[in-house]
Amino acid sequence: MYVYGGHEYNLGIFSDFHKINVSNSATTYNWVEIPKPKKLDESPSLQVIPVAYPGPRARHTAIVHDDKMYLYGGLKNSTENTSEFWAFDFKEQTWSPVESAADSALPPSLDSHSADLWIPEDNNAMMIVFGGFIGGERGELSNHVLSFNFASQRWETLWENQALQKEEQAPSFPAQRMCHGSCIHDNKLYIFGGADEDSKFGDLWCFDLNAKTWQLLSAEGESPEVLLPLIFGLSD
Repeated sequence: MYVYGGHEYNLGIFSDFHKINVSNSATTYNWVEIPKPKKLDESPSLQVIPVAYPGPRARHTAIVHDDKMYLYGGLKNSTENTSEFWAFDFKEQTWSPVESAADSALPPSLDSHSADLWIPEDNNAMMIVFGGFIGGERGELSNHVLSFNFASQRWETLWENQALQKEEQAPSFPAQRMCHGSCIHDNKLYIFGGADEDSKFGDLWCFDLNAKTWQLLSAEGESPEVLLPLIFGLSD
């Protein structure tokens, strides 16, 4: 398990990177810090100089695909978020920026979103991003659904960001939000919880990634208390 960055109220945003072996064969569990990358300068002074890596990051996301961890977005400091996209190679233990195709649209600066790995029938793996806070001049919450195709290196918008009408009693898509939980199962993206500027949500939504349609799911029983930020997953 790899853990990157994070935030502590008194200390700010971290760029620390740690790993721990949690395999079934492990007999002890020890955290190991992965040092920040450096190299020797080629000048006669042979100074140690930093190598590019994500730097301080909080409220970002990370997914794993093909022996790499992909880290997208997040806060760089208390007032600035980013659209930077990085890959960490588990075998080489090195960071590199993820390039997008020259003709691809680019995602906005984003934090407090969610990201999941989707492998459709054609096996063209994609990262699916939902919601979050859009930074820069826009400064607004979102309910967009974005995809990044690892084979073509192209970004695509599967669902445009749009606000609900206040008088809408039976919404056909989820409200703009951040700090929600998400997962993908059977070609569908499931979204639960989150918050906007005024309130927390306890609704459960399903987005069909092929049909590009939303469905509000009605569930019986007492729903979970909404905690922020929120993470959930699947169990067979």
